[in-house]
Amino acid sequence: MKVKHNILDEAVNYLISVMLVILVASVLILIQGSDPLEAFREMVLGAVGSRSAIASSIRWSTPVLISAMAAVVAQKSGINNLGIEGQLYFGAFTAALVGLMYKENGLS
Repeated sequence: MKVKHNILDEAVNYLISVMLVILVASVLILIQGSDPLEAFREMVLGAVGSRSAIASSIRWSTPVLISAMAAVVAQKSGINNLGIEGQLYFGAFTAALVGLMYKENGLS
């Protein structure tokens, strides 16, 4: 029997998860002898602190988001796909080979 989940329950669940992650990270940063607020500030500035930081964040997160969408599609169709990361690497490798052959054949 499926249980209906309330959107508020889901939001609270995510909020608690994020707070626990921040708490554990803060404890680990304090153990190292650093200031957690300064560390979180630097993480945010490093991700979205400038135009180049935002571009870099988008560049590095795009393959992860595409892989996540592939995992969701597979999961929703009832298939467990454990090889998504390998497929991502193989696709990148194949694209590099095609680009290399494209350049070697004078087509660029």
